[in-house]
Amino acid sequence: PQMSRRTSMEPNSYRRPAKAQQDEIFRLEEEAEERKPLPKWLSILPPPVRKVIGSPLLTLGLIVLVIQAYAIGHNSGNSGNSSKSKKSIYKGTQFWNDEETLDVKTLYETPFARFQLHKVKAGKNIINDWLWYDEMDNINVLVQEAETGKFVIFRQKKYAIPGPPTLATVGGLIEPGETPLEAAKREVMEELQMTSTEWISM
Repeated sequence: PQMSRRTSMEPNSYRRPAKAQQDEIFRLEEEAEERKPLPKWLSILPPPVRKVIGSPLLTLGLIVLVIQAYAIGHNSGNSGNSSKSKKSIYKGTQFWNDEETLDVKTLYETPFARFQLHKVKAGKNIINDWLWYDEMDNINVLVQEAETGKFVIFRQKKYAIPGPPTLATVGGLIEPGETPLEAAKREVMEELQMTSTEWISM
C-alpha cells in the first residue's frame, strides 16, 4: 500500500495569534516610517539619536521645552524696574538710585552677600555691566577685661589669608532691624558669655 507522507505544511484553517499579527503590523509600520525622508536637521545626527528624536510626540515635547526655556530666559533677562522690589534671599536692602539705576540683575546671592549687574545711566552714557557687590553690615568689638585690663583677642585661621593663624576681635553681622550697639552686645554675649556697663563707639 502507498504510504502517505506527512508534511510540515500548516493547514489552511490555521490562523496566527492576534498578538503575533499585531507585532507584524508594528514591524511593517516601523519599516515604512524608516523609509520616509528625514528633515535636513535630523540627517546630521547619529542614527540612534535620529530614531529617538524622529518620534512625532517626542519632537513636539522638545519644541515645547525649548519654548518654555526661551520664555524663562527672556523674562529673567528683561526684568525692568521690577528688580527694585523683587523678593530676595539676601537679608540686606536693595541699593537703587532713582536717577541713575535703570535695571538690576542678580548673579548670585546668599543671606549675607549678593553679586549683581546694574544697568546705570552715567550722564549721556548707559553702562550695562556695572558690577555691584552688597554685604551685610557688621561690627567688631575690642573687649577689655575689667579685672586685668587685658584685651580679648582670638587667634584663628582664615580661609583667604595664607600662612599662620591671624588675630581678630569679636565681630559679626548686624541683623536686620538691629542697631550696631545691639549687635555688639549680642556678639560679645554669644562668643564670650560676657557683658559690660560701658560701651565706647569708635
